[in-house]
Amino acid sequence: MRIESLCLGETSLMKIIPVSFLILAAALFGGCVTQKVRVVDPSSRPVSGAAVEPISASMNHGKLLTDQKGEALLPHVVQKIQWVSVTKEGFAPSGQVPVSDESAVVVILSPEK
Repeated sequence: MRIESLCLGETSLMKIIPVSFLILAAALFGGCVTQKVRVVDPSSRPVSGAAVEPISASMNHGKLLTDQKGEALLPHVVQKIQWVSVTKEGFAPSGQVPVSDESAVVVILSPEK
């Protein structure tokens, strides 16, 4: 038996590498959906500049700020984000709000009394 017969030819190897990357990308990003958080006041007006903190079971992530539409996109992270906590000066903190996979999370902030 010759050693050359045990090795992949250069052409076969060049075909396998791109396919491997496609499989890896599909496995990592196949279920990724960008989750949106929308922060509003009791009159359903957007609250811009609110700090949204994504929270997982054993780790917290960096805070995000809502845009002019009161929206923030949660990052894609290894551990699933289960809750968000929202704060904004002049409003009572939201506490931990559960995040669902199906739809945008709407957080209503009440003015501080």
